[in-house]
Amino acid sequence: MGSLEEEETKRVKSDSGKAWLQGPHSLSRRSCRFELPMDMLDLELLSPLQYVSQFCRVHGRRRTLFRHYFTKNDRDRDGSINKRELQNALRDLYAQSINTEQVNAILDLLDVDKSVRTFDLDVFTAVAAFSERYLYHYYSLAVQDQSERRMVLEETDFCALRWKLEGCKISEKLKNLLDVL
Repeated sequence: MGSLEEEETKRVKSDSGKAWLQGPHSLSRRSCRFELPMDMLDLELLSPLQYVSQFCRVHGRRRTLFRHYFTKNDRDRDGSINKRELQNALRDLYAQSINTEQVNAILDLLDVDKSVRTFDLDVFTAVAAFSERYLYHYYSLAVQDQSERRMVLEETDFCALRWKLEGCKISEKLKNLLDVL
């Protein structure tokens, strides 16, 4: 228990001058938008991580928030983070309110394995945006509240998804990821 308190104290001290970084941020479906390609057969060639990296559009404020946590966890300041730094950055992003198992579940859905060694800012931003969507879905905040529905463009892209995917041979991991979105 002392370790968790130490982590929280360290986090608060490092972010003490920035009120917008205090505590976990609220989860929202509107902080980013996921798109589908014009040619659905393009999905056959993509891994889940490649999909979110290419087809996720993150709003400016969230992008700034994600950039802050990327920079904070890029220990060697080389513009990329390793898997361990990625895991720490995601936990920091949610003020240590998610556990390692949840982070691993997110990375598993994205099919991040040992073959992916480093992540740049753009990939981290996409992973962080997906993690927010995943946690929103996980905590079942998706009540029938009109203000938290997907944006019109995303709703249009994802309506009748099963029909749009007919004839496409995409991986099960990518299908599972699309179900979360």
